[in-house]
Amino acid sequence: MSTPALFSVPKPCNFAPENIEELAERVARDAKLPPDGNLEEFVRLLGGHVYTAPTPTTALIVRSAGDFDLTVSSDEFTSRHRFLVARGVGFYFLHFPLVSKGNGMMVPWHMDDAVDREACTFAGVLLVPGPQFRLAFDEQHGILVDVAERFGTETDLVRRRAQRLQLIPA
Repeated sequence: MSTPALFSVPKPCNFAPENIEELAERVARDAKLPPDGNLEEFVRLLGGHVYTAPTPTTALIVRSAGDFDLTVSSDEFTSRHRFLVARGVGFYFLHFPLVSKGNGMMVPWHMDDAVDREACTFAGVLLVPGPQFRLAFDEQHGILVDVAERFGTETDLVRRRAQRLQLIPA
């Protein structure tokens, strides 16, 4: 694939949180991602590659649809690594479609708050989709640590999802 002449930095998509959640749920469902599924394999199926580096300066470079590189810190523990990969997938689905045709997209490691918040919302739902989460929450009797372990993610993310889904008070 050819390298685009211009790389854009993503701008907020300004989708309502529920629309971001709906998109992430659809992506997870269509990909048939299991609760603790291999996100790096999912990225490969999308045409991307996941790399690790001690101190990355760029989180995502998209040359075109189906041709991108995602870099995460090699210092991250497993559940954080999964979240950062899911966040990169969020940038890819939410922000790359808004880039001018023919341009690529480059996401720096530290991003604008609104853009990052959108990608993080997507990541949380991709990792912990509502229907699977509700079932696991019930099966684990609401014990967040056990639910987090089942999804291979952080307890804090599970707590925020439970609050968003009104399973526990905010």
